[in-house]
Amino acid sequence: RKTVSSRCPFGPRRRRSRATVTSTACSSASPYAASHGLHGARGDGSHIVDAARLPSSAWEGAGRSKRFWICSNKLGVDELLSIEKSLVYDSGRGEEFTLDPHELGLGTGSFDDLLPVDDLDDTISHFLALLGGDGPAAALESIRLNAAALAANGDVVEDLPAGLKLAAEAMSAGEPVKLIERMRTPAASGAPAR
Repeated sequence: RKTVSSRCPFGPRRRRSRATVTSTACSSASPYAASHGLHGARGDGSHIVDAARLPSSAWEGAGRSKRFWICSNKLGVDELLSIEKSLVYDSGRGEEFTLDPHELGLGTGSFDDLLPVDDLDDTISHFLALLGGDGPAAALESIRLNAAALAANGDVVEDLPAGLKLAAEAMSAGEPVKLIERMRTPAASGAPAR
């Protein structure tokens, strides 16, 4: 296993096709997330399953030649967190590495910052606020970290620091929220107005 600096594992920019898997928050924060892969693996973060043994549903629509990441950490969260090292399997490199958010200047806040809202009626407004850059530090940093990983993995940016900067700029400009609002309008979705 390798500990990864902000420049690895991406190295020189190269073009490859990627799998289509990601979280909603990352999809919204990264305009290229829909075509690049970031899977989660629940567990204790001590190892990643052999990708060749993943169920066929993990490969649906992607083909085994598509590049993706599988992420796990000691907290059992199946996404990259700004407050915890993550073990990542990169299918493009065929290896696991440790992504340490502290090496990227992240790590503010605590796990409590990542907890859901108490009242389910507040979920959408809370989510939109986070995507707009308003919320607990660990939540905002984690969204930016996942968006940065997708952008770097998709060759949109050269490395994670550049991806973090791009994600922060997009969130500050309200781009993820604007995208969601466009997607929610009946004309954009092709659905009848409610």
